[in-house]
Amino acid sequence: MARSTESFQVLGPVGVSRSGQPVELGGRRQRCLLSLLLVEPGRTVSSDRLIDELWHGEAPSGAEGTLRVYVSRLRSTLGDSSLLARPPGYALDIEPEQVDAWRFERLYAEGRDALARGAAGMAADRLTAALALWRGPAFADVRDGGVLAREAGRLDELRIAALEERIDADLLLGRHSAVVPELERLVAEEPLRERLWRQLVSALHHSQRQADALAAYQRARAVLAEGLGLDPSEELQALERAVLRHDLAPVSPPVQRHSLPAPMTSLLGRDRELTDLAELLRSHRLVTLSGIGGAGKTRLALEVGIRQAGSWTGGVWFVDLTASDGAASTGNAVCQALGVRERPDVSAVDTLVEHCRDAELLIILDNCEHVVTASAELVHAVLRSSPFVQVLATSRVPLGVPGEIDYAVEPLPTPADDLPGDQVTEFASVRIFLERGRAVRRDVAPTATHMRIVARICRELDGLPLAIELAAARSKSLSVDDIADRLDDRFRLLRSRHQSASPRHQTLRATFDWSYELLEEEERELLAGLSVFAGGFTLDAVAAVCLPDDLARADELVSRLVDSSLVVVVAASGRARYGLLQTVREYAAERLATSGRADLVRRSHAEYFLEVAEHARTEGREGKAEALDLLDAERENLHSAMRWTLAGGSYLAVPLAARLWRYWLVRGQRRQGLEWLEQALGLPAAAPGPPRSMALAGAALFARLLGDFTRAESFAVEGVALGRAVGPPRALTVSLNVLTTLSARAGDFDGATGYCDESMGVARSAGDVRLEAVALFILTEGLLHGGRYAEVREVGSRALELARTAGDPEVIAIVLARLGIAAALEHRLEEAAEHLTEALGHARTLGFPETAGWCCEGLALVAAARDDSVRAARLLGAGESLRREGGSTIQPAEAAVREATMTALRRVLPAERLQVALEAGSGLALDEAAAEAVATATRVL
Repeated sequence: MARSTESFQVLGPVGVSRSGQPVELGGRRQRCLLSLLLVEPGRTVSSDRLIDELWHGEAPSGAEGTLRVYVSRLRSTLGDSSLLARPPGYALDIEPEQVDAWRFERLYAEGRDALARGAAGMAADRLTAALALWRGPAFADVRDGGVLAREAGRLDELRIAALEERIDADLLLGRHSAVVPELERLVAEEPLRERLWRQLVSALHHSQRQADALAAYQRARAVLAEGLGLDPSEELQALERAVLRHDLAPVSPPVQRHSLPAPMTSLLGRDRELTDLAELLRSHRLVTLSGIGGAGKTRLALEVGIRQAGSWTGGVWFVDLTASDGAASTGNAVCQALGVRERPDVSAVDTLVEHCRDAELLIILDNCEHVVTASAELVHAVLRSSPFVQVLATSRVPLGVPGEIDYAVEPLPTPADDLPGDQVTEFASVRIFLERGRAVRRDVAPTATHMRIVARICRELDGLPLAIELAAARSKSLSVDDIADRLDDRFRLLRSRHQSASPRHQTLRATFDWSYELLEEEERELLAGLSVFAGGFTLDAVAAVCLPDDLARADELVSRLVDSSLVVVVAASGRARYGLLQTVREYAAERLATSGRADLVRRSHAEYFLEVAEHARTEGREGKAEALDLLDAERENLHSAMRWTLAGGSYLAVPLAARLWRYWLVRGQRRQGLEWLEQALGLPAAAPGPPRSMALAGAALFARLLGDFTRAESFAVEGVALGRAVGPPRALTVSLNVLTTLSARAGDFDGATGYCDESMGVARSAGDVRLEAVALFILTEGLLHGGRYAEVREVGSRALELARTAGDPEVIAIVLARLGIAAALEHRLEEAAEHLTEALGHARTLGFPETAGWCCEGLALVAAARDDSVRAARLLGAGESLRREGGSTIQPAEAAVREATMTALRRVLPAERLQVALEAGSGLALDEAAAEAVATATRVL
């Protein structure tokens, strides 16, 4: 059964968090119900007991039904199956670790045990973490009686005990002066707890405040006599005598034992990781920092070690395994770092096991990736026999040891490209560049413009700390503009001049060479092949492009590359999707170029995505949203393939452009689409045939939509001639429809009707009702732009009937939009509102901004006619913005609508107010504009 992902809080007001965000729990009795189930997570609590506790033994009639309502509401709030009905009651099916009280008790027990064995640093760490979970009195808002009052009292008492234990640990660590203010507050709050008085007297004495220590003893004596009628215990009296005689042994902080190298640079932007790792090391014995080379694993591990140094009686030991080449040298390196004397007749691992058996220490194993097997065997042996040893490892792949926590060290976040220059310094990636750059040149990035360039550098370097540092080091001789311009050659550009840096970190190439050489041959070949993908890839794509359609092998090899931190999972919901960081992609592309396989893999990539485009086109007739989702997901791959086919003059260029132009049309990429179509049609390999006919049709349509009627006619005439000869019917109808439009624009409505009739005949012969509807729509649109509104109603009604027969929401939307605009221009407001509202609903569902723009402009005229002037102006602004987003230019019908609306608005709105409303509308997203438009229609219908 899937476990709940919520976190539950009872150490303070009762609460639930999901993904760090609080969940609204409802009323007091619902909180009380949750609390009763949290007292023993996973255990069944009977309905009778719940009723008794909820109503304090005075349950009303119908309490069982009311309880079921509370349970139902709580289950709905939690949003999963964690609240279970288990006769004779209910249970929360959660892990105890999800409840803060359980975590507190675990950490308290660990801290108390550590203190008992003299590990004061460990005790202080665990007890501090335990106390940090508290936000107020336990069960603060539901502790007024019964089980919850008793449990709250028990936890409150444990909290005070944990506080006393933590103070004892602090005193053993020599932190006397630091705890005095806290102890003064505590004895005021808990005056009858003698242990606190003893701690205060001791802390004051060791802080060289003997008089204050003796005064504290006298205060304690008076308080205890008054409150309990007792003298101080013999222990407290003995402490007073020792203070008087100066007979308390001095307490010095324990010497921190470690072999941690001093960091040469500050650590920026890793606060969350440091918090996570501190928590993980409190509950897991092996944590591995995995991640791509240059992500900063070693620096992060070093910082963790520095912060942990005082917690381990046996010390924190840093072991660099870079020079190790096998089991023997790995074991020897660890022995040497820990100062363990090796014996000739005992293996290094056995020697370590014996040395660590009763020790309490943290071992940091750095750079394990090339000796993973040896590292794993050593770690497993030591942890299995040494209960108080923990290991923090860094490796580009997990070690694979039982109980290991693989903590991925991600690149640093980078600023978005539209973030103002004065805000980019909020990102640690930028701060690293500035700090390292200003170490070699003080005037790095002096202006906001330069700061945006620094942000671009960090973004293009994927937020990798090593790459950013190497780029910043070039600031001594290059400007930030120069660095940014040369990132296409990043592996030559990014090299360190510091000879003290490890060889793997002196150049970006060396860092990636190290990772690459650790791969097996087939993994190297696959990584190189993956460089042809843009914007991510699926396992199906990998199998088709890089492997002989071997999906199982693709799964295996991609998983290995994910483990090696060279491939990232970019989407895990639904079908998994993967990707490469840009720096990895460029490195892999270099490897592919030198392999001699680049053209072969590129061709395979283009062929596969031609199939994807064909599949989407075929499936799109039944489910356009699904087809568009597929093409959206693969857009960068499709366009990468398009560019490669054009650059190489491939025969695949025309079929690919022919398959994609419909997508470009919907997504408003008309200028780019026309450019690609023209380039493909101009290639020598673009032989006559159905793909060329389809590409000509797309080019004709795009040219017509962009207002280039001369080129549109040229493409359409050629498209009609080729379409009549070879088909396909869809290509021929599109070219004929363009000629319909051009004839209507020229005032030749007889010619337009003739082209429309031929287009409908072709569609009818093909049995395609949708194409018939589109042909009639094109004539309807031509009539609309010509101002022939009566004919628009007649022809448009026939087009709408066919579109509804075909069940095509896109064609229904565009026909209704044009009928609605005609009705608005004729002041038939109810009919206009009805048509435009339905059209807008379809456009909104399909995500078609251009059609939505038409609807908004038509409804703006309706609103203006109904004296809703400000909304009319907003809709007019939204309509223009949405049309531009869809990539279309203004046409005669829209121009007529805008002119009529603006004329009406200028009569009632001052120019400044009109401009403000237009600008407000232009900033509306499609859904927001649709809401405004529906409000207008509601007033009319």
